[in-house]
Amino acid sequence: MWYSLIINAIFSILIIFLVHHLWEYCKIHYTSPKMKNVLEFQESKYKQIVEDMKPTTTPTLHPLTVIGTEPSLVKLQSSDFLPSEEKEWIHNELTAFIGTL
Repeated sequence: MWYSLIINAIFSILIIFLVHHLWEYCKIHYTSPKMKNVLEFQESKYKQIVEDMKPTTTPTLHPLTVIGTEPSLVKLQSSDFLPSEEKEWIHNELTAFIGTL
């Protein structure tokens, strides 16, 4: 009884060992290793981000102009970047902020 148990254990270990080495042999000789070019991948991502950030047109930015010394006379010049609702909101925020000083 012990004899057949030991024979079965040795035979099972031998089969597992052979299958493992066969698998490793096939993996090494019949597949190509994956080559990751991390530098090129990161560089292409960086170039894509820079390209996305480039404006399609060249709008001109106008600085904030102050007319007089009163806070109510602070006006924003028109800009190609902001819609009119956002410009009005910014103007109201600036007027409220300067009024609190």
